[in-house]
Amino acid sequence: MDLIHHNEALIVAAAQAVLAGHMELAPARTDQKATVITMSDYSAIMQFDPTLRDNQYRQLTPLSLEAVLAKIAQERSNNQEG
Repeated sequence: MDLIHHNEALIVAAAQAVLAGHMELAPARTDQKATVITMSDYSAIMQFDPTLRDNQYRQLTPLSLEAVLAKIAQERSNNQEG
């Protein structure tokens, strides 16, 4: 259930950012080959060129389910303390 609640919070935060006018692209990739942008039907609309200084990928490290759930639990704990 933690994963579902975490995803809901991320979706709400993303929607609020879009409604506030923040629509910067920050695509992610796990290796140097395939990315969500390169596989999208909307790449021409996105106008993301990784050769430009302001257009950088977020490099993701693959994690196990256990590691993901531990990170979510740690994030929740940090948010409750602050």
